[in-house]
Amino acid sequence: MERMNHLVAAVFAVLLQYSLISGEGRQLDIKHENDVFVLDAETFHHLVQANEIVLVLFHVPWDARYKQMLPDYEKAAKILEAEAPSVSLARIDVSLHPEIPDLIDVRGDSSQFILFHHSKPYNFDDFTTTEALVKKLKDMSQMMWSPARPHPELVDELTQHDFEGTIKGLEVASVLFYRDNCPMCVRLMLEYETALGNMMELVDVGKSVRFIKINLDQAEDIAQKYEIFEVPTLKIFRNGKAYSFKSKEKTAPGILEYLKRQLEPAYKTFDKLEEAEGWGRSYPNKPAVIGQFEDTKNPAFPVFLEVANRFRDDINFAVVKGPLKTRDALDFSPLDADTGEAGFRIVVSPPRRHVSLEDKHSYLFPTTNPTVEMLLDFVSKKSLPKVGQRTLKNANSTYAKRPLLIGYLKVDWGKGEAGDDTVFHRNKMAQVVRGFPDITWCISDRREFKSELARFGFSQNTEELLVGIIGKNGEYYQGPVVEMMNLKHLTDFAEDFRQNRIKPYHRTQSPPTSDDSDDYPVKVVVGATFRKFILRHDKQVALLAHRPQCLACRKALTILNEIAEERKYPGLVFASMDTFGNDPPARFVPKTYPTLFMVPFDKRAQPIRFPSKTFTKEKIIEFLDAHYQRYRPKDEL
Repeated sequence: MERMNHLVAAVFAVLLQYSLISGEGRQLDIKHENDVFVLDAETFHHLVQANEIVLVLFHVPWDARYKQMLPDYEKAAKILEAEAPSVSLARIDVSLHPEIPDLIDVRGDSSQFILFHHSKPYNFDDFTTTEALVKKLKDMSQMMWSPARPHPELVDELTQHDFEGTIKGLEVASVLFYRDNCPMCVRLMLEYETALGNMMELVDVGKSVRFIKINLDQAEDIAQKYEIFEVPTLKIFRNGKAYSFKSKEKTAPGILEYLKRQLEPAYKTFDKLEEAEGWGRSYPNKPAVIGQFEDTKNPAFPVFLEVANRFRDDINFAVVKGPLKTRDALDFSPLDADTGEAGFRIVVSPPRRHVSLEDKHSYLFPTTNPTVEMLLDFVSKKSLPKVGQRTLKNANSTYAKRPLLIGYLKVDWGKGEAGDDTVFHRNKMAQVVRGFPDITWCISDRREFKSELARFGFSQNTEELLVGIIGKNGEYYQGPVVEMMNLKHLTDFAEDFRQNRIKPYHRTQSPPTSDDSDDYPVKVVVGATFRKFILRHDKQVALLAHRPQCLACRKALTILNEIAEERKYPGLVFASMDTFGNDPPARFVPKTYPTLFMVPFDKRAQPIRFPSKTFTKEKIIEFLDAHYQRYRPKDEL
């Protein structure tokens, strides 16, 4: 009988999925494509309330990652419809229904999953395969399953008055900064509290560790001091000093693993220098810093520890305690200053795999009275090889400095012809680096950075080595395209960039023939005409950045045309740009779509962004009224 009841419940759930009754008694038909529910603002609320488990994919149609994962998502939906009918898979276009991401607090254009269990939202990791997603959701559909239980009692709530005094006395503290009326804060708080349920057994009894949260609505001074401009934000504090929480995973398992690593020492301890060196060499793609100290009471040791904590996610650190070897036993140039007489030595080694035979493999820190800033600067510079490998993982940390010259090739460090090609091209670039110390050089796997190659205009190129520079201004500079890149090509390209002889590369479509007509209400701007119509125009410009597949963009463009036709803003030029096929200058790159910029005629380099996601005629007019400057001809200025 019990089994029959479950069967009836499952059938009822399936019926609910296809036809729901609204609060006003209307029947709601939900669109269904390839076994995935396609939601709008109204059906979204009803589906998550009527079903036990609903996984929703929030997306925009132009996101490449969304297009890549959708077929596997649809396969999983078909399997689950037959094998786990209490689970529903759905998606919603957030560009078409911006009120939903505002309510749930989904930010940006990157695809994001949220699991609704009995109507409550939970963060959900991206899936790797269809099979993995199906297994995970089938496990969740079992009768005894429920989300991991959070442990709010493990998180201490602090105020602005006791925050500073508390964290200064703690060896390690993880802090969640949040605000009221922030759904994303609620979700992250739940994941945070759930992760801590598995943390307490790992905390040493003798170690001063606490897990904290603070409401910034009542702590604005704290928000300003630690530069917390967005919530929710996690940070790690060590004896009162703040460090970035670098894990991108914001689910309970991801937070748990990251916090585990933060509780470990920032360095490994060895009895012998040879052991530390061997350990460093065992990680050929990672830099190593070895500190030799006769005594950890040496004033240089806390400096070393601070730097180790700053770089703990990107660089391996080791400490060898005991008497220092004589200088003769060390493999350093006679020109290297030696700090051995001060009771310590600090040696920095770039990743072994990315060092040429003729390059130095280690650098001895030369100062006997180091400061944190001095050692940070030394480690930052010397841990970076002449030409290292930039990956998606280290692109925003190790290789965040600009200008950055990138060589794109098929990176393969294995043995054989492919490995030889990688070493050949890397060493060729390394021969040119010395003359350009102001530029950071690296190689990247072209298969890993396809979108970046497209931004450089290299999508269709098949040459073994392609090069480009990302400047300090965020602009992209295209290198020469040749069958066989030689030293002269590389040298000339770097020198031309340094002498400002290269213009930034911007993709462009053909300009429309009617673009010069004064009767055209909203001018269509492309990459090739951006400078003429936006940067060199003597009038103020309202520019809408949009994408062709974005329905919200079409709506905003229609409204902008209406406002332009009313001619209520004399001297204001209305313009639009499709940024799918055209690249604007870096300061005009939109963070989401659509984006409206007001470009003052006297401050072209400082465009003002429309601050709302709600593109109504009233809101746009309010924005224009706030920033409109009445046009005056040049002879009146």
